[in-house]
Amino acid sequence: MLDDAGLHVDDLQILGERDAQFHVALAQASQNLVLIRLMLTMLDLLSESRMESLAIEGGPQRSLADHQAIFQVIKQKDSEQAKHRMLAHLTRVEQSIRMRIKR
Repeated sequence: MLDDAGLHVDDLQILGERDAQFHVALAQASQNLVLIRLMLTMLDLLSESRMESLAIEGGPQRSLADHQAIFQVIKQKDSEQAKHRMLAHLTRVEQSIRMRIKR
């Protein structure tokens, strides 16, 4: 999924789909049905924001780098680093969207 996303950094539609798939895969890996349902609902509600974030210059590359970093620490079974990197990723996306809205 991440490798495929890297092939589509110039196609925001496909990249947006891969972004959503990544977040759903993380929720599914938790085996927490509430989290999975919440993620699916949030992705529907936030699809426009996700596309806005990816449309920001450098957004696709930053998002992909964040996802790769998150995936690496998950593979290492480092839950604290995974939590830290995911929070940093979500904060970065939020800040990018806020800056874009201010323009």
